[in-house]
Parts: sequence; C-alpha cells; structure tokens
Amino acid sequence: MTPAAGTYDVGVRATYDVGAPVANEINNMALVKAGVNILTLQVLAVINIYSNWRLYRVTLSGAQSLAVNGILAGTAGVGYSAELIAIRVA
Repeated sequence: MTPAAGTYDVGVRATYDVGAPVANEINNMALVKAGVNILTLQVLAVINIYSNWRLYRVTLSGAQSLAVNGILAGTAGVGYSAELIAIRVA
C-alpha cells in the first residue's frame, strides 16, 4: 500500500495459513517501509494462529510504501498471510 503523505498509526499481524512451518519460520515476517524492515513480527511456526496486533507510528512521504514481507526464504509450501491497517493521524 502507498498512502498519501502524513503520519499514520499502523496495525499489523501475521500468520502462516498452509503447509508445515518449521523453526526458521518463527518471526520470519516484518513490516517494511520503502523497502526497509522497520518492525519484526512475532509469528509462531504453526498455521492459522495470528500474532498479536502490533502498533507502529510511521511518517510517510506519499511516495513510500508499506508492506509485510518474509525476512528469510521460507519453507516450500508454507503460506504467509498478513493484515495491515494504516490510520492517518496527522
């Protein structure tokens, strides 16, 4: 997502939704701003158990994007899923 310029409260949570996650999947997702990991998500290596919502305040230029990405290569067949909400506060 690429919101308009401003300050946002961002809520994010993640899970693995298919496959058999292994130990290297623990905490293997991050909130990413403009291609840079800014917050590592605490994700269990089990399917369909969402991490707790993490809140983060971020300032965006209007050209910067937000995303949730894997940090390291994941196990074949494991599905990564995330929810990301950005609420403009200023």
